[in-house]
Amino acid sequence: DVTAPADPTKEGYTFAGWQPAVPAKMPAGDMTVVAQWTVNQYTITFDSNGGSNVAAISKDYGEVISAPANPTKTGYTFNGWFTDNETFENPYDIPETMPAENVTVYAKWKINQYTVTFNTNAGSAVDPITQDYDTVIDPVPQSEKTGFQFQGWYLDNDTFTQPFNNRIPADNITVYAKWGINSITITFDSKGGSAVQPIHGDYNTDAHEPAEPTYAGYDFDGWYEDENCTGNPFFRDGVAKFPATSITLYAKWTNHVYTVKFLEPDSYNDPTPTFSEPHDDHIFENNIQEVAFEGSATVPSGNPEINYYTFVGWSTEPNGTPVDFDEWTMPAAETDSFYFYPVFERVPVTLEIALESGSQADIIKVDDQAVTGYIYNAGNKLTVAKLQAQLVVIGNGTLNITASKNGKICGTGTKVELIDNLTGEVVETYYLIVAGDVNGDALCTANDKNIARNVYNQNLSSWLINDTDADAEAKRVCAALAADVNGDGAFDGEDADMMELFALGAATYSYNTETHKYNVSVN
Repeated sequence: DVTAPADPTKEGYTFAGWQPAVPAKMPAGDMTVVAQWTVNQYTITFDSNGGSNVAAISKDYGEVISAPANPTKTGYTFNGWFTDNETFENPYDIPETMPAENVTVYAKWKINQYTVTFNTNAGSAVDPITQDYDTVIDPVPQSEKTGFQFQGWYLDNDTFTQPFNNRIPADNITVYAKWGINSITITFDSKGGSAVQPIHGDYNTDAHEPAEPTYAGYDFDGWYEDENCTGNPFFRDGVAKFPATSITLYAKWTNHVYTVKFLEPDSYNDPTPTFSEPHDDHIFENNIQEVAFEGSATVPSGNPEINYYTFVGWSTEPNGTPVDFDEWTMPAAETDSFYFYPVFERVPVTLEIALESGSQADIIKVDDQAVTGYIYNAGNKLTVAKLQAQLVVIGNGTLNITASKNGKICGTGTKVELIDNLTGEVVETYYLIVAGDVNGDALCTANDKNIARNVYNQNLSSWLINDTDADAEAKRVCAALAADVNGDGAFDGEDADMMELFALGAATYSYNTETHKYNVSVN
């Protein structure tokens, strides 16, 4: 029996048997059997790892094969075929003939780097960025441009409809900055003046100056970016450009300068001084000053004068309250001219003794509503002219003397009325007292002594004065005062003796204006 040997092997082939076949029994002679072989077919499979498809190659063993074109992959460079798909440590070169095995090979890729160049469209420069394909640019670079807002990077530079997605593309590219112009607000701080509304506009367009604010007492001197109002004003000839960012402008104020004039009255005579509308024809001593708001004025050295009036100061309105120039400062006036008016007080109409005339008269005032007082005098046959010579009228007034005898001689009871010439009113009423002249005939006689003694002894109830006389009560008081020659407050024997001496011409008397009594001298 013949035992067939194990099948032989041949790389790339499959054993197909012996030719002729190995006999079951040993033949009677030598024989040769020839192995029969069938060629094998193998396949090389290509896994492109995301790249373009590469068709597998199926060929008979040993058959000539052509290496396929390298695959492509966006953003990558093909780096060969490998039999391992992780570490890529075993490169695989495509053989010229089909090997005796099926094999799968894997594409190895190297990621590409690309450069994005930034066109800032006149903004601040941005450096190019070179980075691996499809990686994210983070952070996205920003550009700055005065007066504009950065609105992103775009692939197109005209319509800006293709925004850049901030990923590295598979090519070197240039992207373009899109800008939005700033909308600017200019706010106005009038620093105490009238309010001014903000204005709005795009950067670098014309900004027109608003209407000037007002501030009482100040002149507007422009708008400034600096709160201290230094440097140059913001607007030139009423226009400027809107700046790159919103700002606040500040008003500059200077104290307004007024022309201050000191007036004098239109009239320098009684009655009350009058003032017409202020005009330069009535400037006191040509006193015109330039005074800034809140500044001080210089008071004129002289004073205007008006008959029967006393100058008391300067007021900002006719007949107003005088100004204290130590405290007064220039107010905010409605006009550039500011006027001061002289203020006068009318000299009161009063009666005084003309001591320089050697007068023997004295005025005694009393607290009596009907009678201002009494005029004591030491003169027989005192005429109106002599009495007036001893009296002086202060102010714009005159005396109305009602003489006792024939309208010429003044005796006890003579009424002296002080009349205000401006109003015509009687401002003071006095009655004359002549020592010893009881009956008012301007003489001291025995008749006067007898009347006084009879009143003293109560033989007479009055001083023989007619009650129909309008001044009867006042004249009775005067008679009693005239009878009290020695001034001790009552008529007595001493007064009677003196009156008798007067009547006989044996005594003279004079009035002492210091003691307010009569001095009697016996001849």
